[in-house]
Amino acid sequence: MRGRRHGNLPAAARVSCTMTIVSLLVLFACAARAPVVLYPLDQHQPPAALVGVFASQSPDALFEDAYSRLLNDDLEGAEQRLVYLAGLPDGPPEALYHLGVVYELRGALETAISAYDLLLTQDPPEELAPSVHFRRGLCLEELGRFDEALKAFAKVPTTGGLSLNDRVTYDVARGVAMLGSGKEAKGLELLTAALSTTRRDPELAWILGKGWYTLARHDLDQAAALSLNESERKVKKNLEARAGLIMDAEADLVHVVEQHEPEWILRGLLDLGDAYITLREDMMRSPTPAGLSAEQAALYVAQVDKSTRVLIAKAFNAYDQGLIVAGTLGFEGELTETLRARRDALPTD
Repeated sequence: MRGRRHGNLPAAARVSCTMTIVSLLVLFACAARAPVVLYPLDQHQPPAALVGVFASQSPDALFEDAYSRLLNDDLEGAEQRLVYLAGLPDGPPEALYHLGVVYELRGALETAISAYDLLLTQDPPEELAPSVHFRRGLCLEELGRFDEALKAFAKVPTTGGLSLNDRVTYDVARGVAMLGSGKEAKGLELLTAALSTTRRDPELAWILGKGWYTLARHDLDQAAALSLNESERKVKKNLEARAGLIMDAEADLVHVVEQHEPEWILRGLLDLGDAYITLREDMMRSPTPAGLSAEQAALYVAQVDKSTRVLIAKAFNAYDQGLIVAGTLGFEGELTETLRARRDALPTD
């Protein structure tokens, strides 16, 4: 049982980003349950020419070929072979499992779930079933279906004892889902306890990054919920608390960076930059102190504008550092597009 990128798979090949990581260390409602949809194997069969090639090989040799392609990020080649194998009357159940992994890595989480659901109808081997339930739960969690994710995680047997790494992986995933489902106290307790057991382990990098990112996001959400449209005394209190929560999030993001997982680093830096901008906007909208004349109120607003421009600079730095990480690792996608758009939209004066 492993988190994404480590479910029987080594991490994808990486470009060294040591200097970038060092610089970053310095920087700092659930959806309704969907009906079960089973993966339609007959609609995904490879072309007839490939079927002939695959049929000439033994299932074991073809599976090894598919697995090798999966390890080397040839997802299309892996998919074609795994679909063929999964459709054989005596095909290995691992084929459908790894087909789900292929779709996870592509970000097609609903399709991955459908593959796992189909495998579960086939009574998978006892040693494979826990990984199926766990990865299915991870997909549900990523889709925001936290209650369903918790039900999936509950089907992972733990009474026989888990290894330390599997226990950390399991508890982090459950803690994240609990937080998302509104079980805040239990989720935070489980998550922080799991994260405290290890600081960095390459085998756990993805799930640890996810856990620390979730704590950072929770801090930032708590901060944003503190209104600055209140009385002068309440605004001061909330502003201090909000600044403290953002600092806590920055500390959590240091741990995210330590895992060297670009997905969580980029998400964290995007959220941090957004938090700086939201704080500035809320401070600008905050009511002026009582008793000021119109001229004094205008001077007050101008001073707030001037003093909060540092938040624009901090946001720019967060977005820009995210793009540096992405560029160093050759990571491109929706996250990088959003980071670039946020950075370029900031005022430069």
